[in-house]
Amino acid sequence: MGILSKLLGKNGPKKIECCETNLMMFYSDEDLDNFEDFADEHGLEIKEMECLDNCEECPLSPYAVFDKQKIFADSPEEVLTKIKDIITKEQTT
Repeated sequence: MGILSKLLGKNGPKKIECCETNLMMFYSDEDLDNFEDFADEHGLEIKEMECLDNCEECPLSPYAVFDKQKIFADSPEEVLTKIKDIITKEQTT
């Protein structure tokens, strides 16, 4: 595997996927700016999706899907913190 493949992963940069409805219900403009800044710093891609097929849980709390893993939390800030923790663990292993 080449250096670029190692940095970006096998299928390109890792993604943070967000449901439009969940974003409208729970995320402020400041929260979205924080996610974009974080993604830029870590070479991540943010995709705003119309639906992530999580309709029963979507209206209950903020969430995002990071690297195919659903991340639920009590606040958008906590969602971002959990994603940061996952990246930190990956970098130390």
